[in-house]
Amino acid sequence: MPKGYAFGHVLLKVGMQEFGAAYASLVPATLEPFGGKFVAKCPKPQAIATVGDTQMLSFIIEFPSSENAEKWYNSEAYQKIVPKRIEMADFHMTVCAGLE
Repeated sequence: MPKGYAFGHVLLKVGMQEFGAAYASLVPATLEPFGGKFVAKCPKPQAIATVGDTQMLSFIIEFPSSENAEKWYNSEAYQKIVPKRIEMADFHMTVCAGLE
């Protein structure tokens, strides 16, 4: 079964630089029951095309399968911290299956 990945971008709202401490530090504990782990984090990614300071963070999380990634996203533990994410940032995430 191919591994699963959740990847995305977090666009911080103005004045929400404390995002990392308030939300991102809570995520790893929600990943563990589903075998998830961060395999890439880009606190200041090299954007190919952008205008202005987006305060963008990018990430890739690896799971044993895409099903585990979806179960993590829908889990009670993760959904409990989603309101904090919504308050602090615009968020885009996709779950996909790996090629192997």
